[in-house]
Amino acid sequence: MRNEEYCPECGETNFGEGKSHGEARVYPMKKILTLGSDVTHVICIKCGYILKSFVKEPHKFEDK
Repeated sequence: MRNEEYCPECGETNFGEGKSHGEARVYPMKKILTLGSDVTHVICIKCGYILKSFVKEPHKFEDK
């Protein structure tokens, strides 16, 4: 994240990254045989607020 960003809950400017555990993957709706992609979260290290979530492999969601 950019340095000028801050947590809207507590004002902290230090963040960590984590990923959902278990079957917390995102799958394309129109594709049958795909492994999907893990979801990564940017988390405030002070209060735990999730600032954003995104998939690590967005190319898997292209319509072909």
